[in-house]
Amino acid sequence: MTVRVPNFTKEKIIFCLHCNHQSVVDIVATHSKTFGDDDDIVWVNYEWNLYLCRVCKDITLEQISECSEDMEYDNSGNGYIEPVKTIIYPLDKTNSLPEPPKDLPEELVDDYNEARSIVHLSPRGSAALLRLVLQKLCKHLGAKGKKIDDDIAFLVSNGLPETLQKAFDIVRVIGNEAVHPGTIDLKDDHETAKKLFLLINTIVDHLITQPKNINELYSKLPQEKLSAIIQRDRKPLKS
Repeated sequence: MTVRVPNFTKEKIIFCLHCNHQSVVDIVATHSKTFGDDDDIVWVNYEWNLYLCRVCKDITLEQISECSEDMEYDNSGNGYIEPVKTIIYPLDKTNSLPEPPKDLPEELVDDYNEARSIVHLSPRGSAALLRLVLQKLCKHLGAKGKKIDDDIAFLVSNGLPETLQKAFDIVRVIGNEAVHPGTIDLKDDHETAKKLFLLINTIVDHLITQPKNINELYSKLPQEKLSAIIQRDRKPLKS
């Protein structure tokens, strides 16, 4: 299959990972390949686009994968799966985002990684996914996990520090408002979405990792010391 070279006759706007700007790019070349014949029930199509940024004059390579109708529903029956867009080059800016926290509940890792993989393509979509991570995290921490406002209020009533309450609300508001055009300055979306990853990591560290580490150390204290601590705490306070 031949590569089509449009000779700068086509252009689009992308977020360039080299210069960190929404930039007009020229489509230098495109190439596509389909796995599966016309008679096959299942097929997957890949398209690769090579862009040249008009601002920094550097290149970006994007891959778009799309599946046949018989593959457009995931295993859980959640419905249509949009074509997947992935920036193959450059990778360093994408990989600079924090990895999922080691103590992030396993059921939240896929959502976190998906938010991480699309932040450069759709910061609003990434922020919305992080809001979903926050909602599921609230449920993991004992809240109902149905309405974030109520969940945060529940956590506050159970001793959530003010600083972490602010972190929760930042992710809640950004993730919610980012899906409504015009309510957030779009030129700030990428940097804002990136900061949300740091906030999620901070929340997990303070509410899951640190208590776990302290409990592990506490459990290793000699039994006689643990018994003495229990007896001490049972004694009424002197007036």
